[in-house]
Amino acid sequence: MTEAADVRLRKGVEMLFDRVCPGGGWNAGNGVVNGTPLTPHADVTSLALLALIPQRDHPFVKRSLDWLQHQIEPTHSLYSLPWMAVALAAHREAISSILEKLIGLYSERGLNRDCQTLALTRLALQMADGANPF
Repeated sequence: MTEAADVRLRKGVEMLFDRVCPGGGWNAGNGVVNGTPLTPHADVTSLALLALIPQRDHPFVKRSLDWLQHQIEPTHSLYSLPWMAVALAAHREAISSILEKLIGLYSERGLNRDCQTLALTRLALQMADGANPF
């Protein structure tokens, strides 16, 4: 990797850490605006955690993984749940409860979903079987 690319990667990591929400996780922007902490979102948090795999021991990453684990029960989105599974699996966390929930939701709602959601679900299931694209 070139020195310029390394500098850009470090700046990207610093930017993600700068924008983490106080309780863990990320949303689509800053973690705090005008002194008000913003609510993190499971899908955005999952994406940030995927980018931060090399920093898995950082306190922000650990806190965000914990936050994401606590979002499994209240999340019912067929789009967010597979993102959560992919991120947690990439960080070597258990994802069986997410997969069980996904299977139940697909049983209730059917498979007529957009291509992106189905592809994410497939990726999550592959990761549960040991595949790791990261």
